[in-house]
Amino acid sequence: MSLEESLLVVLTIGVCAVPFFVRRRLLRGWVWGIGLFSAIFLVAGGIVWNKVISGNIAKEQFRHEILPRPRTEGGYVASDKCQSCHPSQYASWHHSYHRTMTQVATPQSVVGDFEGITLRSKLGDYFLETRGDEYWAGKIDPRRATKLQNGDGSPHAGLVAPEDWKQLVMTTGSHQNQAYWVRGQQPNDLRLFPFAYLIQKGKWAPFNSIFISDPERTFQPPAWNFGCIDCHSTGGQPRPRNASHMDTRVRELGIACEACHGPAEEHVRVNRNPLRRYTFHSTSRSDSTIVDPRDETHRSSSQICGQCHSVNFPADPQKYLNHGSDYRPGGDLARTHGLMRPTNARDMHRIAKFLEQHPNAIRNRFWSDGMVRVSGREYNGMIESPCYQRGTMSCLSCHSMHHYQDRADQLALEMDSDKACVQCHASYGDRIQEHTHHAPDSAGSRCYNCHMPHTAYGLQKAIRSHHIDSPTVKSSIETGRPNACNLCHVDKSLGWAQEHLEQWYETPPVQLTKEQTGTSAILLWLLRGDAGQRALAAEAIRHSTARQSSEEAWVVPFLAQLLNDPYPVVRLISEQALKQIAGFETIVYDFLAPEEERIRCRDEIIETWKHTSASRPKRTSAVILFRPDGTLDQEVIQRLLSERDDRKVDLEE
Repeated sequence: MSLEESLLVVLTIGVCAVPFFVRRRLLRGWVWGIGLFSAIFLVAGGIVWNKVISGNIAKEQFRHEILPRPRTEGGYVASDKCQSCHPSQYASWHHSYHRTMTQVATPQSVVGDFEGITLRSKLGDYFLETRGDEYWAGKIDPRRATKLQNGDGSPHAGLVAPEDWKQLVMTTGSHQNQAYWVRGQQPNDLRLFPFAYLIQKGKWAPFNSIFISDPERTFQPPAWNFGCIDCHSTGGQPRPRNASHMDTRVRELGIACEACHGPAEEHVRVNRNPLRRYTFHSTSRSDSTIVDPRDETHRSSSQICGQCHSVNFPADPQKYLNHGSDYRPGGDLARTHGLMRPTNARDMHRIAKFLEQHPNAIRNRFWSDGMVRVSGREYNGMIESPCYQRGTMSCLSCHSMHHYQDRADQLALEMDSDKACVQCHASYGDRIQEHTHHAPDSAGSRCYNCHMPHTAYGLQKAIRSHHIDSPTVKSSIETGRPNACNLCHVDKSLGWAQEHLEQWYETPPVQLTKEQTGTSAILLWLLRGDAGQRALAAEAIRHSTARQSSEEAWVVPFLAQLLNDPYPVVRLISEQALKQIAGFETIVYDFLAPEEERIRCRDEIIETWKHTSASRPKRTSAVILFRPDGTLDQEVIQRLLSERDDRKVDLEE
């Protein structure tokens, strides 16, 4: 019996004994009534209280066994200590997607639909449900699923064996997708649930299907403790103790204040003195007890972002596993991490051992010339740019954590315009059209469309390259990477782009084949490219700037070809592109449907297109694979499809 239970028994006996000490009969009756009521109240209240206490203890024990434990050393204090002195900065951070990157699964954080949902895929079938404020997934036992086999009804919780239920305890993401984590085989071991929720579509999908990864590969649930903790939490420490136990710790889930400003224990301590606080508020002096990225050099401030937004590896893996990252804002990232830079021999030598164990690591992240091709690694691109190497460009030149216009990309105010570039390249400000050869108010005159085109991939879309350079046809020929000109002018060939680049900027020409001079570059990548190229080509068509520069409807039959692509995410992007074309906004298509259904939908869309007034371009051209009579050149289209690059592509975002 617990101490609380013992006290409750003594108190109840005491209340019941009171009437025996009362002498007057009438008064004794009243006391008997009050005593009996009090005893009942105490017993009932005790039972409820005991259940609440037991429930809280059970929840705390559950949290202790499954979720990362609080880190108590290292000088971290957590973001709530920042709020009282920095309320506006706290509010802007709290509104950001950095804060919600990793959260405990609660009704406030979970965005996925769990109300009696059944998920089916090659990974297995799962049933989702809520239990109070908890989220559960059960793997459907085929032996119990006779209703499914006989077609007598839809699955329900009864088809799940008791041991096959897992509680989803933590989330990652709250913008494009949300992933979920369940308990692994040992305490504090978090494993990825095999489905993710696509927020924009309001749809569940197998986790593998939302990335450009080998569609035939069997899903292996990664561990959050090793793969995600460093960038998806603050002050994370994997801390594997032995083969059957983890002691993972974090100071805070998500990317919090101390991830960018450093541990703040000393800063909080000394600033309890109000005189010191107000002295710094009233002057421009920097407080040495905390890091302000704005006071750092362009290299040091960019490394604060680069600790996560780059392809890097701990210099001492074993030390990292036991103690977490040694990097602190204001320090030198190169001292604690090896950066993957294919064009830098010294950096590649530092990670040579890793590359021996992962021979496709470079191909899965970079174009063949070393330009990064996946999202979330913008630091890798920026540090290769002349603006960074010969200038003072930093991440803060365009982005802001606290003064942003849209939390999706956290661009600082007015940085979605040419101001982002002319703040340094002022000489171009008054002669934009002379430089771009496009109308000043057109997409072709926006600096970033030419010098930061969408050639990286991630989160089911194309991302701007942060390796700032100028468009060339040569790079497209040598690497397969689309160039800015053809990404916008989707109805033009590489030969057309080269002719204008040579004429306008004296860009040296390269030898092109007849096909490269006579066929739309986008169609070559769309029909014949690898999975990454096909995704970027479909995105180029979907992008509003591309559609504005050419007649929309002619692209329909080409996008429709991708509705049966081997890679689910390529099919998803093509569907999104089609739905932005007038007359096809309401097409019914499921990128996860069986192949025969996808083929049927593809053929129906093409037939529908053939009977629209826009099916024939106003100007037919072999460049866009139309014959002079306005019909599609099916022979060339089928040849290009037969030449499709089907090598396995795994783009590691």
